[in-house]
Amino acid sequence: MSLQRLVVKNVKQRRKQAGLTQEELAKRCRMTRRYIVGIEAGSGVNLTLHSLERLAVALNCMVVDLLSDPEHDGKLPKRVRVGLDFAIQALQTIRKRCN
Repeated sequence: MSLQRLVVKNVKQRRKQAGLTQEELAKRCRMTRRYIVGIEAGSGVNLTLHSLERLAVALNCMVVDLLSDPEHDGKLPKRVRVGLDFAIQALQTIRKRCN
């Protein structure tokens, strides 16, 4: 399953579990209802990390929960794990240079 489909599925599922309408979720995220509809429809909405973070806070979960696959024990897709590993290594390198 693609990362976009995972996010679409997880946002929609968590919104419904929370008993929220798209309008209510939009207000909690300070986004438009149209944007939420676009996310859930998978219509090519380009989510930023900031938007993912706002969605996660509004849905009372972590960003990683929106990226993980519940059908595969909540594991992250390989390309996401590789990207996170790269980001962690970059941060560690920066910290070493700053010390």
